[in-house]
Amino acid sequence: MISFYKEFMGVSIQIIKKPIRSLNLYVKPPQAKVIITAPLHIREEALERFINEKIEWIKQKQKKILLRPQQAELTYQTGDMIYLWGKKYLLTLENNTKTNLCFYENTVVLSTRPGCSLSFKAQIFHEYYIQVLQAKIKDYLLHWEQITGLRASQITIKNMTSQWGSCHKSTKKISINFELVKKNLLCLECVILHELLHFVELRHNQHFYALLDKYMPNWREAEYHLYNN
Repeated sequence: MISFYKEFMGVSIQIIKKPIRSLNLYVKPPQAKVIITAPLHIREEALERFINEKIEWIKQKQKKILLRPQQAELTYQTGDMIYLWGKKYLLTLENNTKTNLCFYENTVVLSTRPGCSLSFKAQIFHEYYIQVLQAKIKDYLLHWEQITGLRASQITIKNMTSQWGSCHKSTKKISINFELVKKNLLCLECVILHELLHFVELRHNQHFYALLDKYMPNWREAEYHLYNN
């Protein structure tokens, strides 16, 4: 593997050459770092052409990431703000022999034994998030499969740093970013539809956005919530 940095139109890009067949581009939060993985023996002019074609998209992506509101690091103490489906809840801790987690209108109450570790509290929230996320994914996937006639063979939840979702057209597998559980519900629905439509059109071109407009005319509202809430 070979790694080096390249400056292009004011953007610092990390180039990683390794034994792969195609070029891959990533813009990773929270610093909007740009990484390109490339085949070991790619020609310099081919790499330059790829960067030149993508530079405006890179700058737009960086701008969106850097403007995204940053959530404070959680300590899982009373007073923390917890996010669920785009709404903020004030966390209250209660001592109890039985572990329990309940969301109310504007608050969330976590009941645990006194002295529980931060990692234990974090795990309680993680398990709850996975449970509610899986339920909503199941509902939205069934809904959009019926409407579009497209089918996913598998859908999984992952920790993803540079994408809200991804798919493999050949295997019909979809991956969903775990962080979507903290975003407006419309965002999750839109990402699921977005990935399903990639089974028809892999590229983000006029045909793809025409399909998105056809099935979800308000998809731009979802995009706004992804990067502004």
